Amino acid sequence: MRTVQLAWLLVGFLAALGRAQNQDFKIGGWTFDQTCEPYKAEVTKAIEDALAMAEKAQTDLNDALGEFEMKKNNDKHKNQVRIARAMGRCFGFMAKTTAESKSDQYWESVFYTFDRMVPGLQGPDVNVKFGYYNPLIICKDNVWVWLGPEDKDPTAPDMSDPNDDEAAKEQKEEANKMKKRHAKKFEEDGYAGAWYYKQRIAWRKTKENLPPSATCAGGGAAVTHHRLDLIHICESNFVEAKIKDAPSPVGATTTRGTTKITSFNPNLAVTLVHEFAHWYGSENTGPDTKFVRELIDQQAISSENELCYKKTLDRDRVYSKRKISKDERKEQGLVEDVVYGFKDVSNLAKTWDKKPGSKYGGPEKATMTAEAFSYFALMA
Repeated sequence: MRTVQLAWLLVGFLAALGRAQNQDFKIGGWTFDQTCEPYKAEVTKAIEDALAMAEKAQTDLNDALGEFEMKKNNDKHKNQVRIARAMGRCFGFMAKTTAESKSDQYWESVFYTFDRMVPGLQGPDVNVKFGYYNPLIICKDNVWVWLGPEDKDPTAPDMSDPNDDEAAKEQKEEANKMKKRHAKKFEEDGYAGAWYYKQRIAWRKTKENLPPSATCAGGGAAVTHHRLDLIHICESNFVEAKIKDAPSPVGATTTRGTTKITSFNPNLAVTLVHEFAHWYGSENTGPDTKFVRELIDQQAISSENELCYKKTLDRDRVYSKRKISKDERKEQGLVEDVVYGFKDVSNLAKTWDKKPGSKYGGPEKATMTAEAFSYFALMA
């Protein structure tokens, strides 16, 4: 009898230990979901490196903001020129040799993002949120569960009572169904259901409308969902060799003319700077409100100032000198292709002075696209 009791105690202890080992945890200001626990070492290093990159970018911007050292062989002058060139390639404008202000056009946009990103990563709080939830980072692709009208709403309060008879139980079960608790969503708004994870409900018109993790299935590295207060890191970052083995730019030794900036791009820290640019570069005034500022992935343009689209079937990129309407895109099987990679960043940043009237690129777009911030942080 004692042996059996000890066995059950051991099972209970191991179960409790398993739960303890798979809990949410914090790094800096951010909370990581329990799905990140197997990769705790990797995400810790990535957050630390992302913070170091953001801090260095912030320092470099401040150095270039002031008046330039005019002695050309001076180290300060060389550094300021280097920073100004990086700004031109990434953001479409360059620091002047005279002192400027953080409130000056374009400077304000760049500082806005980095000046919020740095303290947010340092902690103790994220310092920016958009919806009803505590901001969270998750690391597993298939955590989302589909909830139809007949399913129980996981967010419903527990109203069970041991004294309830069958009729009372059935009544409470019916009241807790999605169709009852969210009647307007189903009856008036035309939703078929929602994807659910950790109190977050992402409504969809059909079940075929993919879950918030769909970016991962499509080959993406991560995605930011502002209104769900969520950043989703795709599992590919931890299992695909070309991603997990990509070197970190922090502390890396580079050789001029040999080391390619793109070699660092798959690194998780670089991906996080991109996602944090989305996060800290955007702003609304509270849950369910419109964005007053939204830092997105801008539509890419070619080196010939053509708008980029991609085919939905084979993902090949196609180009157009004019904006293709939504109806035309649907008919032709096209979607807008957005800025990813250094070539896209530098194409978008061009001011197109030799092509008057261009409205597709330049600093207004470049200072409001996430990839520009990750590449500037790489070059800082």
